[in-house]
Amino acid sequence: MTRQESACREYAVERGLTIVATESDNDISAFRGRRRPGWESLLSRVEKGEIDGILVWHTDRLYRRMADLVTLVQTVKERKIQIYSVKAGDVDLSTANGILNAEIMGAVAGHEVRHKSERQIAKAKELAQSGAWSGNRPPLGYRRHPTDKHALVIHEAEADMLRQARRRILAGHGVTDTTRWAKELLEGSDTLRKTLTPTNFRNIMLSPTIAGYRVHVPQAERDDWDRRRSEGRSLPTDYTYGPQHKFPGKWDAIFTEEEWQSISAFLTKPDRVNPGRAPKSLLSGVLTCHLCGSVLGYSKTAGANPAYKCSNDSLNCKGVGISAAPIEDYLTGIAGALIANSPFTVGEPTVKSAPDLDEMDKLQARETRLLDLYEGGVISKNVLQERLDVVRARIFQIQSERDQVLDLAARNAEIHDSMQRWTTLDTAERRAVLKWLFIKVTILPTQKIWGRNFQPLRVVPWYRGGQEPSVEGPLEELRLAEDAQIEKVAERKRVEAARREERLGKGGLK
Repeated sequence: MTRQESACREYAVERGLTIVATESDNDISAFRGRRRPGWESLLSRVEKGEIDGILVWHTDRLYRRMADLVTLVQTVKERKIQIYSVKAGDVDLSTANGILNAEIMGAVAGHEVRHKSERQIAKAKELAQSGAWSGNRPPLGYRRHPTDKHALVIHEAEADMLRQARRRILAGHGVTDTTRWAKELLEGSDTLRKTLTPTNFRNIMLSPTIAGYRVHVPQAERDDWDRRRSEGRSLPTDYTYGPQHKFPGKWDAIFTEEEWQSISAFLTKPDRVNPGRAPKSLLSGVLTCHLCGSVLGYSKTAGANPAYKCSNDSLNCKGVGISAAPIEDYLTGIAGALIANSPFTVGEPTVKSAPDLDEMDKLQARETRLLDLYEGGVISKNVLQERLDVVRARIFQIQSERDQVLDLAARNAEIHDSMQRWTTLDTAERRAVLKWLFIKVTILPTQKIWGRNFQPLRVVPWYRGGQEPSVEGPLEELRLAEDAQIEKVAERKRVEAARREERLGKGGLK
């Protein structure tokens, strides 16, 4: 840009032109139709009569689309604006021949851009299919190969951190908490990722690069994804890398294919609730209210013991709340007993059988065939879209089933590993184990007659893999226990009243 501007200024001195303003659109294509603030400012100056001419390095720096040329002609036709070009000669848009010459130069420039784009697209696809790195900045976990710019080498410290991060996330730590942990772990190393954020850390874990793949998505497909996103019509398969996008890279993988697919499935599943920061309570998201089904939130106020209380303020659930310490100790004790008795089978989820991957291969081959038919002019765009929608919907369904299997298997492995370290787990991993053992824990309402004493009858665990418990039995048992407690309190009051009467009858103090 500086070189072109210098050439323009030298040209202006030679021709005796006075430069009153400089407009530029750095790194913004004049061909793809993106907004160009410098171009818009230039047209505004012409309309206001602030300038008598336009000086450019080459006319293709000014316009490359016929639409821009038409706008320029309409803007300058009544103002006798002269266009000077350092490399392409002057342009006179006040005559028919001048406009024709401008149109020819614009058409040639447009053709050059399209031809260059075709070469670049072909070269990018060729590099991707050969597994060559694009030459961009290497992702976390890698460095550029010392002798081959299209290859990567593993950075062991970062790679080991990513492996540990995967285990932490699957074991119950949030992405935000894990990102903070990763930055602390890499502090002082030669890593350049000082601005690591939860968003880009998640993207790193989802990147096929760490599984040894070179990714290439055609520009037309990326534009289609972006357009649907801007219109609010994104498909579930958008931004999902299929086999047609991935090629074996010229570098070693940090994760195996199964490890990468399992963490990708966990991070992208629709029903996932990201715990984010380290949990402040052990049972958040585990306890539920029997009256309304809402979760019990952790409450800690000054001057009161921490407690879990119903989070639904719209209903009268004031009787559903429980002191934090006793319920945490109670459920932790149950979990410890379960783990001690059957550490390798407790909480085993029901996993669907693996989907038919042969069908997946056939569907992807059909998808490629449909695209070839469209490019060959055999089918129309409407027919292509209609058939692709059916094929891609089934592909997405199979991928979802596969992801569920991988997600459950990976988390099952990490949770079982946590179970072996039960007594040394931090709050996040212990909470994950409890959520794995218990689908939920229902807290029954109480008449608040127990004082500060914890009543286990109020707690109804729903064990993963076990039969669904009936709440009616525990409710009846709790009601009988409460009636007995009420009667016990009433009997104690009667006994105290009788003793008082007896003392009064003997002349005791009133």
